[in-house]
Amino acid sequence: MSTIKAVNKLFLFRIEGEAGDAWKVAYQTDASTSESRSYDSNETKDGTVKAAGAYEASHSLTSYLKAEDTYISKLKGLVRNADSRLEVWGIDRTDINSEEPAAVLPGEYSVDVVTSVSESAGADGNVEVSIDTEVENGIISGEVEVSAALKALLVRVSDEFEFVQPTTAG
Repeated sequence: MSTIKAVNKLFLFRIEGEAGDAWKVAYQTDASTSESRSYDSNETKDGTVKAAGAYEASHSLTSYLKAEDTYISKLKGLVRNADSRLEVWGIDRTDINSEEPAAVLPGEYSVDVVTSVSESAGADGNVEVSIDTEVENGIISGEVEVSAALKALLVRVSDEFEFVQPTTAG
């Protein structure tokens, strides 16, 4: 049994209705998905009965701002234009095979509204960007088909991560 390394969990995006591959926001440092459902309690003579409330889900992503980045401005545009939606794929690239031209990876898909994009520019580091979305109609689990071009990017990112791993002396 093994665990999934956090570096292998990534979000891919595409504005709903756009043609072409999904894209990856560079330098992702933290990603999370939250799902919840509230329940109302009703007392009866036989005990408490629970009634399911609304399902809610959201995604949150933090990354460093890449110089000359075009994707963050697209995401900011979705906050300003409430009519547009964002397709979100959460993927696990643990078992990506560099031999095959394309890949099928485990993941999840949703259509979201972008609720906030914020930048933080402290004096002691890089500019951080936080992106929050809310899911419409639920998250679908399954397999995500990744094109050859996008797969090449994911393999390159994996190779770069392996290259820069710190070593311990002794």
